[in-house]
Amino acid sequence: MVPELRKRHKWMWLVLTILLPLGFITAYSLIPESQELRNKQLPATKPIPLTKIVSIRQTPQFDVSLREDNGLGLKQIEVTLKETLTRPSTHLYLSDKSSTGIENAQFLGVVTTRGSYRFNLNPSMTYQSAFVVIFYDKIAEQVYEEVQLK
Repeated sequence: MVPELRKRHKWMWLVLTILLPLGFITAYSLIPESQELRNKQLPATKPIPLTKIVSIRQTPQFDVSLREDNGLGLKQIEVTLKETLTRPSTHLYLSDKSSTGIENAQFLGVVTTRGSYRFNLNPSMTYQSAFVVIFYDKIAEQVYEEVQLK
């Protein structure tokens, strides 16, 4: 490098060491608040538990209950896991009669860790009196538990 180019190079680096941090600080301070809120995941809304418990089945691993609302005729299945399930991809299905598979059953949702899971029933199923909740392992593709509610 010639001396003139060295001098210009030295001044360019000196200016960049001052301007780059100022540019980053300015850019970060100009991020609008709504953009930060949009990136955060909002919690999913959970169904509110209905008042009257019509039927309940208890096992050492979980409780399954059928709830209804007296005035509106709504029904809801509540599954409370007491322990974390040993099958990681448990899908719940609802059938109107005892069956060996999930072909004619309605998909409710997925349960994973301990806690309560509530599933509102389809309005066309609220007039039925007996239900079968089917615990289905999606990975092994097999039914491993059936719970009857009346």
